[in-house]
Amino acid sequence: MGINKKDVRDARDLREYILATTKKNERLYHYTTYENLLYILRDRCLRLTRCDRMNDRAEVRNFDGERESAYILSFSNNAREYVSMWAMYGRPGGVKIRIDFPSDALAVGDGGQLYFDAELTRAVPENNLCPAGCVGKDAGFSLSDVVYLDRKNNRLNHNARPFENLVPNPELIRDFRGFIKFSAWEFEKETRLCVLLDKPGPDYLYLRLNPNLVRDFGVTYNPWIGPLLRDEAEESLDRLAGCRLHHADSENRGEIGEWIPGIL
Repeated sequence: MGINKKDVRDARDLREYILATTKKNERLYHYTTYENLLYILRDRCLRLTRCDRMNDRAEVRNFDGERESAYILSFSNNAREYVSMWAMYGRPGGVKIRIDFPSDALAVGDGGQLYFDAELTRAVPENNLCPAGCVGKDAGFSLSDVVYLDRKNNRLNHNARPFENLVPNPELIRDFRGFIKFSAWEFEKETRLCVLLDKPGPDYLYLRLNPNLVRDFGVTYNPWIGPLLRDEAEESLDRLAGCRLHHADSENRGEIGEWIPGIL
């Protein structure tokens, strides 16, 4: 039996609890653009972004000294759609898409699938991987849910509920770098893949996917996509994937217009 939330009192308890809850995620959801999905299907890989290029500047500070060697790939573990997610991810005016697939597809524990370049020709040496924070103490890979720091009340939350008996301190926050964000981002219900190299690397790393994984890809289209573009996108994606993907309309289709900065 796993540890209960109310019994989490230190970093060891938190690690045990979070890894147990992460294993319960049946599918992961990733918001992206139609163009990026074309690359994912063509190259059969996902891209991890170097920490110093992330948009949460406050979080980047937790990687002091490692900003150019830590890499993040973000997912949501929540099947529910949020307007804010559609608005935030992908370029304004582009076709935005959410993909989903089984979470155990990314349960990797060595560097065999990691590459420095999009062509997947320069593999990351296994001895180039470091423990990726406290969550991934024994591997360069860490796939884990994110916990959220409520700075006002000095507490950590997960799934909108606090760890009542855990007091976050600077050492704990440092240990869990890469898996702690501020509560402003809590709506994302994020699960992350974090990779840490032993020295600075390029802007991106690439993770090779199992070729058969795409057969289980779910593709959800943004709420405002038109029927013609929707049909064309579906046909193109299936052709590139080499199989029939699982296509679905947004649960809010036709009810939400696209938000474009500067246009009211």
